[in-house]
Amino acid sequence: MPAIHLDTVLVSETKPPDDYPLNAPRDITRFNRETINELGFTRAQDISVYVPNYNLIDAGINGFSDRSSIRGLANTPINTTPSVVFYVDDVPYLSSFAYTNQLVNVDSIEVYRGPQGGLFGRNSYAGVINVKSRRPNNNFQSNIFVDYGNFNSLNINSHLSGALIKDQLYFSIGTAYSKRDGYLNNTFRDSKSDFLNHLSGNMSLIWTPNASWEINFSTYLQDFDDGALRLTSLLSDNIYQIQSGNPGFQDQDANNQVLKVSAINLMESVH
Repeated sequence: MPAIHLDTVLVSETKPPDDYPLNAPRDITRFNRETINELGFTRAQDISVYVPNYNLIDAGINGFSDRSSIRGLANTPINTTPSVVFYVDDVPYLSSFAYTNQLVNVDSIEVYRGPQGGLFGRNSYAGVINVKSRRPNNNFQSNIFVDYGNFNSLNINSHLSGALIKDQLYFSIGTAYSKRDGYLNNTFRDSKSDFLNHLSGNMSLIWTPNASWEINFSTYLQDFDDGALRLTSLLSDNIYQIQSGNPGFQDQDANNQVLKVSAINLMESVH
């Protein structure tokens, strides 16, 4: 039988506009900047509470070994290709170990449920978490959010952005600091063992040399200096009480740098 040659097949999809109706039949949940601030999103774990069919199991190690699942398809923490892919400013984090935990300087969050090969590429067969940072403009902008709660928890988020050269060179700086006392009472050392102390930040420089090109350099830093893991015996009469001579600690430092060169309105110029 002679070989049959098929024409090239291109699978693509167009992202819905920002004003896409909420009740329209599409498997996407969006959060804009105002909603993110109102709901108090500070960590990636906060997103799953408000999204149907999306679950994130917090391993208690600041994102390390957390497991995301959408519609029953879950990431595993042991060096496998994730089914739920985390994007930050169009950059995919292809390992669940690399997922960002602290949300800093966020403008919008989109959660896509179901396979997203047509929009985002391979390996997103369960869904995509798409995070966008705030874009600077010619106007200088700044804000700061502070909240305080139980266990002396304190969260501070700040943002500063503007133009270094009008219409050409912009900057954006975001910082996040959070801390709280521990839940577990170590009676042997008379201390709260599982305290948290987080510091994160990001910075972006955006250069638009002309109307056709944009060059974006971003860096993200985080420094987590925490106490012991929240591990207790299920057989204990008080699951919030432990006895240990070892205070325990979790220290995590991470930094990412991204250089992105984009052609603006490239499709409009191709005929």
